[in-house]
Amino acid sequence: MSTCPGCKKRIAALKYTKRMNVEETGLFSTKDGFSQTNQELLGLDTEEYTCPECEALIAGSEDEAYKFLDPEHTGKEKAKDKQ
Repeated sequence: MSTCPGCKKRIAALKYTKRMNVEETGLFSTKDGFSQTNQELLGLDTEEYTCPECEALIAGSEDEAYKFLDPEHTGKEKAKDKQ
């Protein structure tokens, strides 16, 4: 487990927030409202990983989050790859 630099609590996981650009298209009518909608992901705007206890910002990318939680993380493997 890692220690939060903000609240000094031991944490095993980080809270993440990803803000993405999404384009949604479809039909709108007064009868049906929105229908036949399609969404397309246009890209990632921001990504942040914070302490689940005090909300202190810990990392700005998935790789930084892995390194914080597992200092031996090389950036090449993901948690599901370790299973």
